[in-house]
Amino acid sequence: MPGGGLPCAAAPRLPTLFLSLLVLSLLATASATPQTDADRVVAAWVARLPASVRQLPPLLGLPSAQHPFVFHHLRKAGGTTIRRALYDVSRQLQLSAHIPCHTVACTVYSPPPRDSSPRFAILGGHYHRPTLQRWLGEDGSGASRRAGCLVMLRSTVDRVRSCWNFRYVQEPMSFGLQPLAPRLHAVDPRALNASLPTLRSVHGEGCNNEALRVLSSVGADEEAVGRLTAGEEWSPLAVGALDEALGQLSQCAVVLLDRCGATMRVIRHWMPWLAAYYDCSTQRVQVGTTARAALSADAERIIRTHNALDERVYAFAVRKLDAQLRLINGTLPPAAKRAVSSLPLDERAEHRPRQGVRVAASGLRRPSASVAGSHARAGFRFR
Repeated sequence: MPGGGLPCAAAPRLPTLFLSLLVLSLLATASATPQTDADRVVAAWVARLPASVRQLPPLLGLPSAQHPFVFHHLRKAGGTTIRRALYDVSRQLQLSAHIPCHTVACTVYSPPPRDSSPRFAILGGHYHRPTLQRWLGEDGSGASRRAGCLVMLRSTVDRVRSCWNFRYVQEPMSFGLQPLAPRLHAVDPRALNASLPTLRSVHGEGCNNEALRVLSSVGADEEAVGRLTAGEEWSPLAVGALDEALGQLSQCAVVLLDRCGATMRVIRHWMPWLAAYYDCSTQRVQVGTTARAALSADAERIIRTHNALDERVYAFAVRKLDAQLRLINGTLPPAAKRAVSSLPLDERAEHRPRQGVRVAASGLRRPSASVAGSHARAGFRFR
């Protein structure tokens, strides 16, 4: 070499494809947000839906202490009527039950201590699912679950509006107290944004992220569950809590308050013993005594921002309900399946063969006229 210097080592040359992938990976990492991570979590659970629906426990037999049934009641999502029906089932069929407002006080949110408790065949209430799984002796993975479960969900804005107007306006007045807040439609958007994560009912509960409150470990912390997506930045717990909630929801049958026909198909298929006492088509949503008015676009946007995780849980629930209906369609005779599959999903309920044979085979019967009359007198209204 000139000047007697040592020869220069050739610079290593990385393959062009590797460099391109590295750049794309760095760009993807830099652009990742909690929102995109949450969407990936939802997509991953949606991809597992066909398998998870096929693995739902067969619920055609009656619940028992060895194989109990749990209804996870999300507040303001239509569960009061189902709880009443479960109570009627337990009473008529002499099954042990733990159902707040019927077998125990309404303010009970969990079963009694395990070492002093009987084994219940039916449980229905505002149970925190991870805690209840430990009470049942389940490991939470779904690999050895013994309890069948049902969850009913409601669209986010409607649920929050119902929650706000009931918990902060109607319920305090029923106790002779002043309302904790104006009716939702009358709340200034800035005040709504500040109040949603902090305002509490007389029972110490908020209205944000009800699905996460029931289905994730974060739900045991009211302060944390109310603020999961409330600030300019999401809580570090948000994406993990969403993943856990969807995993829990994947283990249960799912129905929706605003899709009655599809809801009844799911209930008739997996739990005909409940269908003998419950029919959402004959009931109406409980509107309460608080006047309902349209919300502004700003108010709806704020509600969805604070409940961004519940929005994703509800979207997943819609996909799961449709997957359940597809599975049910697969059990129909070929000719009936072709005729029914040409209809919109929600219209197929009236064309599905009745489950009377299965119900009769298990020894169940329709409620008597006196029981049906008591249902009507009770109003059987959704909350």
